[in-house]
Amino acid sequence: MSQGGWASLLASAIGGTDFVVSVSGPGVSPAAQERDRISRELAGLPSQEHADAMAWVDERCARLVAGEPVDAVLADQQRFTGRSWYSAVSVAYNTQEDLAFVAGMLDFDPVPVLRSVTSPVLALFGGSDPLIPVTESVAAYAENLAAFDGVSHGLAVFPRANHGLFVPDTAPGGNAGQLAAGVLPMIASFLTDARVRQPSS
Repeated sequence: MSQGGWASLLASAIGGTDFVVSVSGPGVSPAAQERDRISRELAGLPSQEHADAMAWVDERCARLVAGEPVDAVLADQQRFTGRSWYSAVSVAYNTQEDLAFVAGMLDFDPVPVLRSVTSPVLALFGGSDPLIPVTESVAAYAENLAAFDGVSHGLAVFPRANHGLFVPDTAPGGNAGQLAAGVLPMIASFLTDARVRQPSS
């Protein structure tokens, strides 16, 4: 699920899985995924404020990837505490521990990993996911998943579904959301397909 999609692809690439079911696993780097998420969250701002916010997001990413001490980056970020966009850009980036954690993963590129997977992959996305760039992720999977004999991959986007593949329940008195129709049957079919089952010994 989500960031676990990156980890599961790595496991497959080193031969550690029989299959992968990735739910909303980005096909882009953490840096690109976070930039897209923050940009969309700030979409309602005036253009100059949006540009200022994204300029800091880009600068922060570049400095962390370059290995700059996180306390220096955090100190510079705190200059923006009065800006309308500060809370949106600082969520999960507001302590030294947070910055140290993300610094080690921002530039991870899943594309070479997709080209090296050793097991079947089923990648599922929500068409209304606000957290990842769905179009770019779908393209990355479709264009780069390793193809080899005996392996069948799957890829699907569920309209109106969110990051967890839930859709709004519009019935009176209904739940806040329900799993998109077809998700569980698709996963079940993938898992029971003879091409992803372990051969009998």
